[in-house]
Amino acid sequence: MNKQGIFRRCLALFLALSAGLLPLQVLAQTQLAGAYLLDGGVLRSAGCVLYYLSADGEKLVPVVRQVSLLPEESVAEALVKALGEESEGLLSPFPAEAKVCLSSLEQYGNIVTINLSGDFSLLSNRELFNLKVAVVNTLTESGGIEYVNLLFNGVDLPTSDQLTGISLPTGTLTRFTQDLSSAWSDHLNASRTAATTGFTRNVTLYFLSADGTLLLPEVRSIGFTSDDFITPILEELARGPQDTQHLLRSLPSSLSPLDSPTYNFFSDGRRYADINLNYAFNSYLKQQPELRSQILGSVVCTLTTFIPNLEGVLIRVNRRYLEQDDSAYRQERVYIRAQFEALIGSALTLYLPKEDGRLKAVQRSVQRNAAGLRDLLDQLIAGPAAGEEDVLPVFPEGFDQRHVLGLCVVGDTLLFNLSQEGVALLAGLDSQAETQLVYSIVNSYTSLTGIRRVQFLQEGNSLETFSGWIGLQEPLLRNPALVQQTLN
Repeated sequence: MNKQGIFRRCLALFLALSAGLLPLQVLAQTQLAGAYLLDGGVLRSAGCVLYYLSADGEKLVPVVRQVSLLPEESVAEALVKALGEESEGLLSPFPAEAKVCLSSLEQYGNIVTINLSGDFSLLSNRELFNLKVAVVNTLTESGGIEYVNLLFNGVDLPTSDQLTGISLPTGTLTRFTQDLSSAWSDHLNASRTAATTGFTRNVTLYFLSADGTLLLPEVRSIGFTSDDFITPILEELARGPQDTQHLLRSLPSSLSPLDSPTYNFFSDGRRYADINLNYAFNSYLKQQPELRSQILGSVVCTLTTFIPNLEGVLIRVNRRYLEQDDSAYRQERVYIRAQFEALIGSALTLYLPKEDGRLKAVQRSVQRNAAGLRDLLDQLIAGPAAGEEDVLPVFPEGFDQRHVLGLCVVGDTLLFNLSQEGVALLAGLDSQAETQLVYSIVNSYTSLTGIRRVQFLQEGNSLETFSGWIGLQEPLLRNPALVQQTLN
């Protein structure tokens, strides 16, 4: 069968499954065997709640829809794109004249940072506020996401300039529980009093991953009592992360600003911050030259994600420029967020076997483009990492990526398609080993947003069992009862 024919058959099956016309068991009888059940494929959709605007733009209206996902596209990415489509009788929260598009999306655990591109100068404060609420409620409704950062052409856009004359930061947003009009009214009132009484925001701070190679976010509530938003954030970064199991400090505890930060402009009018730090910062860089980019990125990504209309950061030590011995410098000696985005990581949660028959949840930090279905399988096959002496390998010796012919998501079900040789390697396991292997896979994959079940197949056909202890004819849900209750 040629590739076009395979695509048409897969698409027809996808439509039938999406419409609920075809049970999953029939998949094994369609002769879409082995090589046809390739990674990703077109067999992917998710039932989701999208938040649109009423025709008058005054109310937020939830709509249940099936959203189609491209191969390796996350549910969050698909949801943001779907919000740009009109729904009958309702308005998209993305006004057509602004030509809003998803530029990038970073997700680490329950924290998502979205960068939208478009002409946002065409939007009123209310339209921009409506957009933020619709995106946040849509994403937090999907499950697994609690915190949302929204950037517009790479910067935070506030919705309070006209009220106070001060650009109050949006901060990291959580779900709006009020109706749209009440939320807008409360926002206006809070903006009017913030300049005199101070305010509190959730702030996403970027720390180093446990191995020091990546930048990982942590949300913290910070109070602000003046228009100096930078100093309180630097003080929180210097305190270090709260999650000391997965994160390392990115700044010395003795760091402090020597002056109040100032703002300046690039030749093209974009704004950057000029900060002056004490010698502790320069000493910290010199002590860890291999982590220079990560340390600088921690400061730049944290500040540019939070401070309104901020494109970059110029860092001085005792009023002197940093040594220009790194490739991150650009014109005008300013660091910008885009230089460090490749360092921002994502997380995969694995459930690895223990001697006592339970599973232990362990977290692996990976580059954000290495958090797909195959990447998770790589981690499971690799087994315990350094420092994980209390867990065991998932797969028996000799099992590798070649023995998994395809990983494909149909609706909310992952199809885990093994070769005949791969299934043979898993035969002969005792009851505990088979149970742990099956639910290491099931629990790990169902930790990904949008996957609730795992169906095991052999060469694209139904599979009864590996060793006779666990029935595999039906899709399996996660088994929380097997999981050790602490991560320690």
